[in-house]
Parts: sequence; C-alpha cells; structure tokens
Amino acid sequence: MDIVIRNGALITGDGKAFHKRATVYVKGGRIADIQIGSAGTSGEIAARTIIDATGGIVIPGIINAHAHGCIYGPSMPSGSPPLSADDIAYFRNRHLLQGTTTLLNVCGLAMADEVYSDGVRHQIDIRVSTAHTLKNIQAALAVDGRGLSVPHLSATIDEMLASGAVALGEVGGGQTLGGGAQDYRFIPEAVLRETGIEAIPATARRLKDAVLGRFLDQAGGMSDSVLEDELDRAGLSPHVASARSSHGP
Repeated sequence: MDIVIRNGALITGDGKAFHKRATVYVKGGRIADIQIGSAGTSGEIAARTIIDATGGIVIPGIINAHAHGCIYGPSMPSGSPPLSADDIAYFRNRHLLQGTTTLLNVCGLAMADEVYSDGVRHQIDIRVSTAHTLKNIQAALAVDGRGLSVPHLSATIDEMLASGAVALGEVGGGQTLGGGAQDYRFIPEAVLRETGIEAIPATARRLKDAVLGRFLDQAGGMSDSVLEDELDRAGLSPHVASARSSHGP
C-alpha cells in the first residue's frame, strides 16, 4: 500500500453510512480497501505513509461546482482584474483544507490556459467555465471589464469547450446592478474614491435601495427624504451637497 489512513471516523458518501472507526488503504492514487473497526497490520507494514486520523473524519473528496477567485484570469462575471497570486493561492488552499478535491471556477470569462498560468498545478483538480457570449461580454464591460483582453473578448463558447471548459459560467450574478457585489465592492469603491469615506456593505445596500428601490422590476426608488436620511446616516450629505452646488441640480 502507498497510504494507510487509520483510526479516523469514516463517512463513505452514500448518504447514510457513518463508521466511528475505520482504516482506509490507498494504492496508486485510488482507494484499494476499507476496513471497518480495528485495523489489521499487514497492509500497514508495507505502506510508505501511515496517517493517524484519531479524532478526525475521513470523507470522500468534495466536488465544489461553484467557486470564484481560484484561477488567474478575469475575476467574476464583471470581467474585473485578476486577483493577486497570493489571494488565489489562499482561496485554493482554503478549499483544499475544507475537503474539496475538484473545483469549478465559475467566473466565466477566463481562458482555459489561465487556470494554471503560473505553471504550478495544485492538489485540487480545478476546472474552468465559459460565459463567452456577446451579451455577457457587453454586460461585463458595462459593469467593469478591466480584466478583459482581446482573447477574452473574442473567445466563443465552442472554442472554450474545445480547449477544456466543462460548464457554462455564471451569468450576471452578483455583479449586476441589483446584485450583492454592488454592495460589498463597487459602491464602496466608488464612495471611497469620490469622498474618501469607507462605506460598509450594509450602508451601500441602503443607499442602493434608496436610489433604485428594493425591487428592480418596479419603477423608482424611495422618497427623497429617505435618500437624504441615508446620505446623512452615511456621512455623505456634505459631499452630495457640494457636488450639487458645483454641477447644478
């Protein structure tokens, strides 16, 4: 045997089995045998690696079919700039520590060769998705698009599938005008850039609702008085008043 994992609790993945103690034998990268209860020693003697999983739980590798920030291409459906290599490594390792062995990055506009563009493969099997349609690219450019280059803009879904993409990527999602990314990313960034004030996501959400209304399929936002109250609550009233006096009503 190559690896023997002993003394841990075992979840087999059939949805019902839980064994308080078991030994798992691995050979050639695959599970060769499982022994429930006290383990024998014949397989352990010849094993290259013996892992004592006392107090832990051994489970099948998790397939995470919806993750972001784990490849080097444009991030999110907005086609925003790639994350840093340190951030990508951190996200990958967090997934691995939580039991993920296969992961689908659904940002949607990265190229297949950007999964491992640093040349270093990860222990997780990371797959790429595609959302390379004209409308999705137009939507990304309307929101951000700073991470998109000519290959991203010109790629097609058929080309992406042929080069290794395995699924359709996330469309719009939290990057749209009504989505959550406006609350925790785009609105706070804009407020900080224009005023120097840091707006937390809850503040950004209240401001967005005051301007647009709670539901985007209904016309108009809240009353002017509600908007004024939210601006004052966020400490933005002086900045808005200054902008109005400079540029007119």
